[in-house]
Amino acid sequence: MTAMAIMFKLLAIMVVILTCAFFFGLLFKKGRDR
Repeated sequence: MTAMAIMFKLLAIMVVILTCAFFFGLLFKKGRDR
């Protein structure tokens, strides 16, 4: 594996985590409002 491939994999993992956190935040906000 090249350094670029490792960097790309880390970036992809970070994006997935951020997306999950964003959606969970939206769901939590909606749940609290109702």
